[in-house]
Amino acid sequence: MIKDLKQFVPSSVCLKCDGCCRFKESDSRWRPYIAAKEMKEAAHPNLTDKIFGKHVVGPDSRINTTPCGFGADAEGHLCHFLNPKDNTCGIYHARPFECQLYPFLLSRESGKAVLYVHLNCPHVQEHWNDQGYKEYAQYLQEFFKRKDVVSFLKENPSLLADYSAFRNELDQVCTLSLE
Repeated sequence: MIKDLKQFVPSSVCLKCDGCCRFKESDSRWRPYIAAKEMKEAAHPNLTDKIFGKHVVGPDSRINTTPCGFGADAEGHLCHFLNPKDNTCGIYHARPFECQLYPFLLSRESGKAVLYVHLNCPHVQEHWNDQGYKEYAQYLQEFFKRKDVVSFLKENPSLLADYSAFRNELDQVCTLSLE
C-alpha cells in the first residue's frame, strides 16, 4: 500500500468542503476503487472482512455508497465511510490510493496512462495557476516514476479509469509511462 503520497489539498480545506465523497448515483464512476492489497493492509487481518467486506462492491472493487439527501432536497449518495456531519473519513488512516490522489485522477487513453486534475475541486480552482500547484504537478510526475508506484498501478489496472464523459471537468497534467 502506498502511504507516502504528499497531499495537495490541506486537510483543513477538505474538512470544510462538501464536494468529495458525495455522488449522484449509487453506482457512480467516481466511487473510489480499493485494491485487494489495500484492503488486506488497511486493517487487522481478522477485521478486514468486517470493515470492508460489505462496503466494497462487485468485481470492480469500488466502495459502496449510503443513500442520503444533499443540496436542495436532492437525492444522493455518500461514500459509506464519510461522516457528513464533520466531513471526516472513517478509514482516513487507510484510505484507498485513489482517495489519497484526489483531486488528481488516473485515466487510460489510447493505451497510455494519463494524469488529470479535477477542476471542480474548490482548492484546485483557487490555486490552479499558483507556483504550489505547478510544483505539486512536478512532484506527481516524479512520484509516478517510482518502481513501487508503477508496480502498484500495473497490479491495479482499475485505477486507470475512463473519465472521457467528464473531460470538460478535467485538465491533463501529463502522460505517464508505466514501463
